[in-house]
Amino acid sequence: MLSKKPTILWGANNYCSHLRGNNGWLVWHKDGGIKGFAMSECELAWTNFLKSIKHISHMWNGFRRDSETGEKVLHPTQKPIEVMKWCISHLPKDCQVILDPFMGSGTTLVACAKMNRKGIGIELDEGYFDIACKRVEDAYRQPDMFYGGLK
Repeated sequence: MLSKKPTILWGANNYCSHLRGNNGWLVWHKDGGIKGFAMSECELAWTNFLKSIKHISHMWNGFRRDSETGEKVLHPTQKPIEVMKWCISHLPKDCQVILDPFMGSGTTLVACAKMNRKGIGIELDEGYFDIACKRVEDAYRQPDMFYGGLK
């Protein structure tokens, strides 16, 4: 059973038959993907609070990226910080804490730090947990002072 709290589930298109309701989706178009490459050109996230589809185009394809250029990809399903900030910006204003139960390399919590939001992460893999902790500590040392939000 899903929580009644506002929820964003990345990859939910793979199990949408188990989700109830005709809710909104977030679509991340990876803009500029290599044709014929096996990876998806888009990623989808189901929400239980939006009633429409929201879309962002943000190139993220190996060394070709709109953000975090020159930085290593630290996790196989790592998302760009800018995409996670965009996701968080859609949450209702009264969401006081963001929970990421599959923290990976910590991108959601880095986005929270840059947006002055509270976040909690859970990660079973000790190596990824250590990576996430370092990234979050670094983000709190240098927050995004000019974040005004975008929708």
